[in-house]
Amino acid sequence: MRGGQKKKMNMKGKANGQENNDDVEIDYAPLDDDDDDDECIELVLATKDNTKHVGWLISDGEHAIGKEHSIPFYDTVKEGANFVGTDWKDQAVVRQAKIGWRDDLTISWMERHMQMTQGFLLIGKAPGLLVLGEPTHDRDDLTDDEKAWPDWSRTKGYILPAGCGIIIKKGTWHDFPVSVGPELTTFVINTKEVIDALMSMKEPAPMDFGDCYKVRLADRGDGRRVFPDPRPFVKSLGLLDGDVTHLTSSS
Repeated sequence: MRGGQKKKMNMKGKANGQENNDDVEIDYAPLDDDDDDDECIELVLATKDNTKHVGWLISDGEHAIGKEHSIPFYDTVKEGANFVGTDWKDQAVVRQAKIGWRDDLTISWMERHMQMTQGFLLIGKAPGLLVLGEPTHDRDDLTDDEKAWPDWSRTKGYILPAGCGIIIKKGTWHDFPVSVGPELTTFVINTKEVIDALMSMKEPAPMDFGDCYKVRLADRGDGRRVFPDPRPFVKSLGLLDGDVTHLTSSS
């Protein structure tokens, strides 16, 4: 794949009651001359079904609650069961983050946590993109070396509509949420251990402490991973109103 190249890719999703199976023309970030091995992940609209191997989707859809548990004090409340498997070890930390548009579509870092289930909730009016890969640490079909890296055949770019969120499973590979055009505000549920470990770093580098195993993808030497420019796909789903190109510097 060469720099400045455009490519049509089939990206599937359904929003506002409409099915999207169209080829969408997407732009890739400028690439170097030796980028023949670059791979572009697929973009999909996050659903409870297609996220079940990476986490628990939080939404206000028809099946958002699941099994209901009654609360005798509030007749108008429908409360769901606890999310089985969620865990924030000894001390949860909740924070907000604002995320702006970035021109570079490269996936440079991926990380996983084995002792907590991190949560990302999108607040405000903007949808967002999360790069998520299924856990590899407990796979019997992988070598020890392969278990230490994401499996790109099971990694996708999930588009979360505004107001939705996801709690990712232990071991799920992930990067930090990405803007799809407008500034994105997220509510992040983490642990003090992980936050302290990340903030202790003097510069970006691989990590394997404080329940944060973070890999620099370039260190593996098997090509660059990128995600498509998410704006055409998101607009095709009706998740962004009007022209958002003025909100980014790459247009």
